[in-house]
Amino acid sequence: MRFLAMLALSLLAVQIRADVFDISASEQGWVCSPVGTAFCSASNNGASPANDYSAAAVSLPDNTNLTQFRNWFEFAIPALTGGSLVSATLSLDDGGHDGGDLTYDVYGLSGQPLVFTDVNSSGPFFGSVATSDASSATIITITLDAAALAAIGAAQGGNIFIGGIDSGESVTDPATVSPLDDFVGDFGSTLGDSFNTLTLTTAAATVPEPSSLLLLGSAALLAAWGARKSVKPRRERQS
Repeated sequence: MRFLAMLALSLLAVQIRADVFDISASEQGWVCSPVGTAFCSASNNGASPANDYSAAAVSLPDNTNLTQFRNWFEFAIPALTGGSLVSATLSLDDGGHDGGDLTYDVYGLSGQPLVFTDVNSSGPFFGSVATSDASSATIITITLDAAALAAIGAAQGGNIFIGGIDSGESVTDPATVSPLDDFVGDFGSTLGDSFNTLTLTTAAATVPEPSSLLLLGSAALLAAWGARKSVKPRRERQS
């Protein structure tokens, strides 16, 4: 029996794997303020996986019509296989950054934002990344924190919303900072929507192979048969 127990433990630890999930944004877009200015004709650009998205501050060269943008993304989270969720990385296209060194922060949202204030810092902080003029037209990656991992794990079989806020909002006069195109921290989909992804990695999990389970069952049957053979039959009582 001791041999059988040792065999069972060895068979159950045969296959070890970690799973990686690359999830494209199912919906994305931007919200802006104030509505009615040259760059903000509507409060948002709807909800579509092909939408442009932007986190920026922009004004006309005469320093009028200052507009601020915040972006958001929705991801459908599948049932995660493997072990526990150990990492999550958000990859976005920094489509047209012009405004020096900035910081881009992401937060958990309760749902799809409809107006500018729906993307805010009242939700859980998920992570940040430093950006610069050199990051323009490149893919930026944000390693999400433990709060994000917990929210993603809880959203399995459903959706999670993530909103982004750029520190360019703190620039009071974008036109003087970025005289060429007046944008500070613009995130657009110039490199293609396939880059707007959430990558999840689960820990290695021990999984028994079917052949190992069959071998274990055969060993158990042989052990049971051997134990039965070793038991002597009782003598019948003489009358």
